[in-house]
Amino acid sequence: MKSFCLIILSLVINIAVMAQANNSKLEGKWESVDIKNQRGILISFNSNNIFSLSHTLVADYKYELRKNQLISSLQSDDPDKSIIDTSNLVIKTDTIIRSYNRLGWKDTVIMLKTGSVSADSVNINNPLVGNWKYKYPTGDTAYSTFYSDGRWHFYLPLDKYKGNYSVSGDTLITNFDESEMKQKRIYWIEGNLLGLKDLHTNGESLYRRLLE
Repeated sequence: MKSFCLIILSLVINIAVMAQANNSKLEGKWESVDIKNQRGILISFNSNNIFSLSHTLVADYKYELRKNQLISSLQSDDPDKSIIDTSNLVIKTDTIIRSYNRLGWKDTVIMLKTGSVSADSVNINNPLVGNWKYKYPTGDTAYSTFYSDGRWHFYLPLDKYKGNYSVSGDTLITNFDESEMKQKRIYWIEGNLLGLKDLHTNGESLYRRLLE
């Protein structure tokens, strides 16, 4: 009887460890690969089985840093409609004050560094490289990641819905707070990609991991 109880206890522990391992793979921020009209979806999974979902405004720029000037361009399908912008920077340790005047719209934002970018984490010649957050003119918090190869990824969460999630094998179950909405989806993770397949509609979606 004692050995049987030990076997059951061992199974329970193994199941708990496996569930925790699966959750740890999901932890972090994931952004939809399919972006339409600069709109996307951001899903965040926390270690305490809490998740959030936001619709986002997304933009990818090319940038160049010239001393205290940030020169960026937002590419479009029509090269003649590309937007070029110049900002003045005051660069401090983990803080950058960015001032710009775009078509008469003047503003100053204080960008706070939140983390480095993997292989780009040490780049003495480019203090912009890394992850930053700052208050957008609307009052919401915006996020930017600058890469050493001249890419600048920007996203702004427009709303936020919270809930809890659980994992059973390859099935992800999410429940939204203050709602009876419950979703069951098959999920897989390969590298920095997360795939989700809705068991009700068979619709599939793909997300990429955002660096933090």
